[in-house]
This record gives sequence, structure tokens and C-alpha cells, in this order.
Amino acid sequence: MTKEPNEPNQQSEAPPPPSPEEPQKSPAHNFWFAIIALGIAVAAFALTILLFRDLFEDPAIVTGALGALFTLIGTVAGAYFGVKSSSDTADRAVRQVSAANARTETANRSAKAAWGGLEPGVAENLRKQGLA
Repeated sequence: MTKEPNEPNQQSEAPPPPSPEEPQKSPAHNFWFAIIALGIAVAAFALTILLFRDLFEDPAIVTGALGALFTLIGTVAGAYFGVKSSSDTADRAVRQVSAANARTETANRSAKAAWGGLEPGVAENLRKQGLA
């Protein structure tokens, strides 16, 4: 069956692919662990300073204790944000790959629909030329 030039295309375009599902977000256990660890460290530091305040006559001891506390806070915060950053980057990469796959599927369906709409003689010539 040949197609008349003015004949409307009878093929209906396939619906777009469903959008990739949003990955399940896991609870922020790392965040709460970091907050609790820092809270315990600050509480332990404050309790130690309050209980032994009479023993801390030299300011260097207090400065050393504060240095240790700030080191702990920096380490926990750095670890938390480092893990979170890499996790967020991996999530973004998965979403980008899913979007690229969806665009590829759409392009393939469009190409198949265009190929199906060609007149048989044109399609055969393209096949002979190695373009199909």
C-alpha cells in the first residue's frame, strides 16, 4: 500500500516513557549520628570542666581540652559532609543516566515511526545505500 503525499499519518505517536522513579530516600541516620556524637562530646566536655573546674588552674590545660573538642567536632563534621556529598553525587548520576536512557528511548521510537512512514521505494533505496 503506497501512501498519498497529502494523506495524514495514520500512526499515533507512542506516549512518552514514564519518568524515572525518584529513588527512595533513606532516613538521615548519618545526620542524626553526627548530631548525637557532637552533643555527647560537648556535654562530656562541659561536665568535665564543671566537675573539675578547681583543678584547671593553668589556662593551657583548658586550651588543650578545647583543642581536642574542636578536633572531634571538625572530624565528625568533615566525615558527615564528605559522605553526604559523595552520596548526593551518586544520586545525581543515577538520575542523569535514567534521563539519558529515557531520551534515547524517545529518539528510537521517533526514528522507528519515521522509518515506518516512508514510502516503500524510499525505504528500499536507503537500505541499499546502507543507511538503514
